[in-house]
Amino acid sequence: MNQVYRISRNFYSMIEYSFDNDSIKLEDGRIVMHSWETPIMEKMANWVCSNGGDILEVGYGMGIASNFIQQHKIDSHTICEINDDVLSNLKEWSNDKPNVKILEGDWFNNIHKMKTYDGILFDTFDDTNLFYFVEEVVYELSKKDTKFTIWHWTNTDIVPYENVVTERIEIHPPDNDYHTEDYFMLHRITINA
Repeated sequence: MNQVYRISRNFYSMIEYSFDNDSIKLEDGRIVMHSWETPIMEKMANWVCSNGGDILEVGYGMGIASNFIQQHKIDSHTICEINDDVLSNLKEWSNDKPNVKILEGDWFNNIHKMKTYDGILFDTFDDTNLFYFVEEVVYELSKKDTKFTIWHWTNTDIVPYENVVTERIEIHPPDNDYHTEDYFMLHRITINA
């Protein structure tokens, strides 16, 4: 693996979020996650669970994708989360889910605790190490034909990598939200490890 200089994101563990039924927001009002993302999260969960087996979810957020993942026949569900407030919600949610394993802290500080997975869903907030995960780490964590998807905004189905199928998902974000399009381009990626 090439030498990569990663930026510590541990300060995200201490950022205070505000929670309501529809969103997670930063202190300055910027939206981290919103309930209108539910159709996207459902499609993401369906994709990463299509092999069954062991699932890795990086970023818990509001738990929308986690709830959809738990509706599938899977063996294990590992969730890595950095923010203390979100971790508190995750721990409460996971109390009655014996197949859930929680990794506390930033994902790159937890790589040594991860194994290989049949499905990987990556959805972090403001992640400076995103490309390192996509270009290097995901291959180390994948089995043969692992189903992978990542939250990112794009208006095209043209992608710079192989083994990707794009799907246009109709969405309905509210006015003045962080996303103003009425669609999201989901990338369904198969990793040939």
